[in-house]
Amino acid sequence: MKIEKVDWLSEEAYEAEVYISDGINKLVCFSCPFRMHLDDSVSHLYATFVDSILRLDIDDYSYRYKGGYSYDIGAKVVDVVEPCVEIFGIIIALDAELPGDIIVGDFVSFECGRLDI
Repeated sequence: MKIEKVDWLSEEAYEAEVYISDGINKLVCFSCPFRMHLDDSVSHLYATFVDSILRLDIDDYSYRYKGGYSYDIGAKVVDVVEPCVEIFGIIIALDAELPGDIIVGDFVSFECGRLDI
């Protein structure tokens, strides 16, 4: 995904609302300090305030924007030790442990209060 738009919240503090897109899917993220540029590629995000992690019975890459920087996300687990998932070619590190019965390759859904770059 690439940076499509930047709305500065505070240029002095390098704090920005960043819009990323792959041409089809779009995500709104928070970044501080933000030192990237329009059209830069983004390959990693950080999900904060993660809650309600559940294993899915189907392969489901999905997201639902809830406002602000908040999302419901369905993604594939790529690491259980350092909890990470993948969606649309982006790796998202989670700030919460995965339930013990989830393994690499499983699909999970979760809520996150904020996506950070």
